[in-house]
Amino acid sequence: TRLLETAQTGRENRFLFNYQADGITGWFDTSFVRQGRNVLFTSLDVTEMMRYRQQLEATNKELRRSNDSLQSFA
Repeated sequence: TRLLETAQTGRENRFLFNYQADGITGWFDTSFVRQGRNVLFTSLDVTEMMRYRQQLEATNKELRRSNDSLQSFA
């Protein structure tokens, strides 16, 4: 899969990964990078950023709805 692709092609593979196992629940910015004959795996917990993003999207949706109501009223 992604790891194998990086090992074979040498292309970096970066993706967001939603992990829910082993008592861990969260979003991780993950990447595979080939270094010589090895593949380096890194993962950064971005769960809080994803929560803020979801809150921002919900707030924007509500704001759009409010603006539509105001335009209908005007």
